[in-house]
This record gives sequence, C-alpha cells and structure tokens, in this order.
Amino acid sequence: AMVKIGRLISELHEAVGNDNVVYVWTQNWDTDENSGLPVDTHVVTRFVFNEAGLVTRVASLSEDRFALEQAGWTISR
Repeated sequence: AMVKIGRLISELHEAVGNDNVVYVWTQNWDTDENSGLPVDTHVVTRFVFNEAGLVTRVASLSEDRFALEQAGWTISR
C-alpha cells in the first residue's frame, strides 16, 4: 500500500509479527529540499505491544547516511 504525505511517498512492503512484536518494512521516496535530488530509502520499524494491544516501544533502522549521499552530501572527518 502506498501513502503520500506532502512530498513524501511511502510504501509498505511487508509486516511480520510474533507474539507482541511486529516488524514493518517500508520504502520512502522524497526530494531533498537543498539539492532538489530524489532520495529513496528503506526503513525497518519494530513495534512492541502490551497486553492491552497498545504500543509500548518503537525502534527503527533506516538508511539515513545513504539518503544523504543520494542528495549529494558527503560525510568526512
């Protein structure tokens, strides 16, 4: 399923769960505000639910550095 919020387009690729933990893999497309270049990243988000079905923890792993490099930025020391 694809969702558009402003410039950002996000697509849900997969959601898998076991007991009270769910992992969600999404792909996001956006345009960098400074360079005007397109940016495409993947994100994995982990949700933990309590007994009442409410989210108690959220963590995500994304391609932030890769997104910056796509937009023309370099990272150096």
